[in-house]
Amino acid sequence: MPVLCVVPARLGSSRLPRKPLLPLAGEPLILWVVRRVVEAGIADRLVVATDAREIAAVVEQAGYEAAMTSPDHQSGTERVSEAVASKTFNSFDVVLNVQGDEPLVARAALEGAVARVRGGDPIGTAAGDLNAALAADPNRVKVVRDARGRALEHWVRLPPVAEERWERLEQLRPLVHGIPIGVALFPGPAAPGVDTADDLRYVEAQLTRHLREVSP
Repeated sequence: MPVLCVVPARLGSSRLPRKPLLPLAGEPLILWVVRRVVEAGIADRLVVATDAREIAAVVEQAGYEAAMTSPDHQSGTERVSEAVASKTFNSFDVVLNVQGDEPLVARAALEGAVARVRGGDPIGTAAGDLNAALAADPNRVKVVRDARGRALEHWVRLPPVAEERWERLEQLRPLVHGIPIGVALFPGPAAPGVDTADDLRYVEAQLTRHLREVSP
């Protein structure tokens, strides 16, 4: 089951304008995400799906693949759906959607999500440990699993539901429509994405520390 990784990326973030191109330790955020996935070795092919020629140019100049998509999509999943509908990618059985603001995504999370789909779940995701002190934080996405390890989710063609707009969480659409999401657990906390200026500073510090550790 060959795996296609699609990284959706757009310039129009409301909280961090031009987010995919913001510099982190000297390089654009989007390139950190792409390299993280490539180094994990999970995907047979990777493409960045974007609505901005600027993003595509940065990705292509670094030697990676980009696909232009509509600027009208309301979610990353919709953008991924347009990209994978191309005949260019019709040989792939599994699509791995890695958000364009996750430069610290764990390899175990990628492997776990793909394993859930290969094991028969229609949709797979992964969840790390949650610090009890952060349980009440509304910015931390939580997941509840049933006895089979599935979250209590065809997705893009389903009508939107009010819950996904209230919570700003697109995974609620398939769940509300009765499509289950298989959840793989991995040890340790999930790495934070980049949604705010504070997140940007934290992730940059982590990447800078890593670069120092691996420098000869």
